[in-house]
Amino acid sequence: GCITMIDIFQYGKQWYQRRVRGNLREKGAYKKGEVRILRYLLNPYLLEPLLFFVYIIQPHSIPFSFLQTQAQSTNQTNKQQLMAAKVRWGILSAGKISQDFAYALSGVERAQIVAVGARDVDSAKKFASEHSIPKYYGSYEELVKDPEVQVVYIGTIHPAHHENTILALNHGKHVLCEKPLAMNERQVKEMVELARSKGLFLMEAMWTRCFPATRKIKEIITSGALGEIKQFTADFGFIGARGPARLSELELGGGALLDIGIYVVAFAFLVFGQKPSEIQAIGHFRPEGTDISVAINLGFGPGQFAQLFVTQEAYSSNTSKIVGTKGIISIPASFHTPRQFTITEIASPQNITSKVEEFPEPPSHLAPKWNFKGGAGMIYEAEHVTECIEKGLKESPLFTLSESLEIVKVQDKIRELIGGPHYPADQK
Repeated sequence: GCITMIDIFQYGKQWYQRRVRGNLREKGAYKKGEVRILRYLLNPYLLEPLLFFVYIIQPHSIPFSFLQTQAQSTNQTNKQQLMAAKVRWGILSAGKISQDFAYALSGVERAQIVAVGARDVDSAKKFASEHSIPKYYGSYEELVKDPEVQVVYIGTIHPAHHENTILALNHGKHVLCEKPLAMNERQVKEMVELARSKGLFLMEAMWTRCFPATRKIKEIITSGALGEIKQFTADFGFIGARGPARLSELELGGGALLDIGIYVVAFAFLVFGQKPSEIQAIGHFRPEGTDISVAINLGFGPGQFAQLFVTQEAYSSNTSKIVGTKGIISIPASFHTPRQFTITEIASPQNITSKVEEFPEPPSHLAPKWNFKGGAGMIYEAEHVTECIEKGLKESPLFTLSESLEIVKVQDKIRELIGGPHYPADQK
């Protein structure tokens, strides 16, 4: 590395002690061309310019390797201090969604992934290599026991969320757990109570809430620009038969409602700002016993309704619309990862104006390939949680634990109304 004048001045006294004072009485201690510094020149204001002059006249007179060693030591200390200032993440699970989150997290300057844990060490090692993570473990227990890890991201399958979150919280780790937070109200309640009793941060990974466009939509609704909200419609659909077993298998927490239904239900909560007073639903099931399509009606007050539809057997428009007494917001596909929306203000049938609100694309360059459409948008969630940890918050102001509790109650009610699915976790 390059040695500056500041480095020379900083270590000049140490060199003086080692070289000049130590060898002052030794015959032939000085080479030709070196300045013979007398004992009375102990004043640092005189010594430092002389040292610099010696270095300019004859660089090899000053032990350059000594200065390099000291500078490198200082740089290493500064690097360690910088690392300590960052929020230190651990990744629990080496699956596809954890891959996307790790790529997104790499774009957060104030965060660092320090460890990854998987069910087998080879998967963890490969994941660590791909993401330049210094430590990897062949079990989740080892990960949460790592004292350097502050907050854990949980990207396991739905039925494992409860167990994994409890494990992390019991080892003093903050947690960001993928949605759905758990399989039912009982599990979510246990997780929330444990986090609150231990004073730890816990958030359900509803990344939609963290998008700049979503925040702006909420701001517009709160301002009253749309008037009283009367209707919210949303649909989300794709063909799940072409996807992994976790979408359909009962033991893996499959089904449209838990996988994507939570997006439409949670957005309805955002729009109306309260829990529904009425719930209606009908569903269609696979032979495996998991729901493949669900239609939902929610009532939030007099003349305030949400019509929601999710399916894993067809591609839908994946759009949503918010209708108020003064205007309409239309969100194009994919509404759960919004980059833009159109706001239409209706002063009268003859006075209608529309404006498109557009937002910058999230940094897609962070990953060579994203496993999930819109995965780059996870950076907003990663930034938000990192900020929450820095501020010492125990839950997210964008998606509170109370809201997670109310949403899982609605989902449990919907499952009751449509006659399933009945998961193993419901029997405990």
